[in-house]
Amino acid sequence: MSPASGASAPRRHKILIVDDNEVCRAVVRESLELGGFDVIELENPLGMSRVVNHEKPDLVLMDVEMPAMEGEKAVEILLKHRLHECKVLLYSGRAPSELEALARSCGASGFVSKSVTDAALAMAIRAHLVA
Repeated sequence: MSPASGASAPRRHKILIVDDNEVCRAVVRESLELGGFDVIELENPLGMSRVVNHEKPDLVLMDVEMPAMEGEKAVEILLKHRLHECKVLLYSGRAPSELEALARSCGASGFVSKSVTDAALAMAIRAHLVA
């Protein structure tokens, strides 16, 4: 069916990346866009609630270690305000056991290690979106 006959393209999931590292954001953005996602970026969690409320992402990929505010604190604040319901994944190079404990303690939906490959990152995000 062509678009002219009334069929619309499937909706792409929107992902918000919050990471202070510009190179990391660029790599993740490229990986996720190639994986079929729309991507929004923030370099720190300050103002994140406003962006989440305006953009309404399906998932937030939150770096844990940022100078302005630790990722798990930002998750707690975001969930407390309840502006928009979306999944939140912690994203870090820390040990999986530590990330799992942090995710549980702050209310995040889960975590993804920064050591995963591009394809594995997109697959992990898809898995959390359907869970």
